[in-house]
Amino acid sequence: MGDRAHGSFSDRISDRRIREKLVDVLEMPQELVLDFPRIVLVGNARALIENHKGLIEYTSDKVRVSVSLGELVVSGANLVIARISSDEIAVEGSISSVSFTG
Repeated sequence: MGDRAHGSFSDRISDRRIREKLVDVLEMPQELVLDFPRIVLVGNARALIENHKGLIEYTSDKVRVSVSLGELVVSGANLVIARISSDEIAVEGSISSVSFTG
């Protein structure tokens, strides 16, 4: 039985389909309407993560960020959080990989 506060699974699927149609009709960016993260990489030196849900873990070789799809992991060396706000995180250093886990 679905939680009324969060809606049932079928309600969330229906809501997502409505938002997907809005993206097509209104020609709006998917990441805004569908609550997707947006990741911009500048070479291997900088990752800008927009539309995040919070910082999970931060070390000099790994940054884990909560996103609507699960978790985004930036791995590398000498990683630093150059900037963090309620909607974006900028990671700088020598980035070797970016991955999603669900």
